[in-house]
Amino acid sequence: MEKLNKEQLLKEDTVRKVQLDGVDYFSVDDMSKFLKEDFRMMRSMSLSYDGETLEFATIEQIEKARYPEPLSEFNKLLLKARRLDQ
Repeated sequence: MEKLNKEQLLKEDTVRKVQLDGVDYFSVDDMSKFLKEDFRMMRSMSLSYDGETLEFATIEQIEKARYPEPLSEFNKLLLKARRLDQ
């Protein structure tokens, strides 16, 4: 997966965008279609856009949803122990 280019996304007509306090927000649904990825569980905020309420997120939030942080060794051990208990 390649990193997102903010300037390219700002020029993209298929992605709805909003700017609040100098921060660009992109429609989660549009980004999901554009990147062909599932962002339903991503942290976002609801904003009104042309009379409808849509979910928007920053490019940083979208990147974080695309590349989840790897688990630490401690958390890997916890998951392994939990699976053994079941």
